[in-house]
Amino acid sequence: MSRWCPAAVIAVIALAPLAAPAVSSAKLVWSDEFNGRAGGRPNPSKWRYEGGTLRNGEEQEYTSKPNNATLDGHGHLVITARKEEDDGQPYTSACLISKREWTYGRFEARIKLPAGRGLWPAFWLVGYQWPAWGEIDMMENLGQDPFTAYGHIHGPIAWQRPEGNWERGKAVHFSSSRSSWHVFGAVWRKGAITLTVDGRPYATYTPKTLGTGEEWTFNKPFFIILNMGVGGDWPGPPNASTRFPAHMLVDWVRAWSPAGPTRSSAK
Repeated sequence: MSRWCPAAVIAVIALAPLAAPAVSSAKLVWSDEFNGRAGGRPNPSKWRYEGGTLRNGEEQEYTSKPNNATLDGHGHLVITARKEEDDGQPYTSACLISKREWTYGRFEARIKLPAGRGLWPAFWLVGYQWPAWGEIDMMENLGQDPFTAYGHIHGPIAWQRPEGNWERGKAVHFSSSRSSWHVFGAVWRKGAITLTVDGRPYATYTPKTLGTGEEWTFNKPFFIILNMGVGGDWPGPPNASTRFPAHMLVDWVRAWSPAGPTRSSAK
């Protein structure tokens, strides 16, 4: 989510009937099922808000307002993008960050994607130093194509520090006959990252997949991010066909930890 290069998408594939990679002795260590009354706020012991206009030329102001992130009373988190001015930006939305961090594990979220040109929902993992620690994008979507999701990973390039980064990614296409809900995820082990959709792996990356000068640095604690951007370098701006308010629904988020340290962060 921090950067995107279209060349990073090396294939568009249909979902195949494959089993998800097994995670030995996996233990559910954290989850949010978003149960609560309609109009309630995301659990403050599990989430914090990122604010401002952050990256990628996006046009939204991220806020902690209830009308940008709330519970619907049916077990869902609703992240809402609205056409309203805030701090000079023409749209508002929300970006939620987990207060807990993990190194390695399996991470999944069941999400219903919005439709509309210029919308940019995402579910990803990242640490406090980008791109030095790396980034795992389990789902990004362009609202003008709600039937295609993108997953990719980022890391640093040795001679382009501190900001230079490499990218690897793939796109997965959903048949329009499939459910609008999908489970996006990643299995992150020492030395390997596998991206999954609906329990099916579609890409695995290891240090051997990198080129000269591209560093594998996926050994630091990462936190979870859920957000919906509006506009930006990749999706482009909304147009007259984009309907606001636009909603990204999250049924649940879960983390399993098969190995590696975990720690809590109240930052």
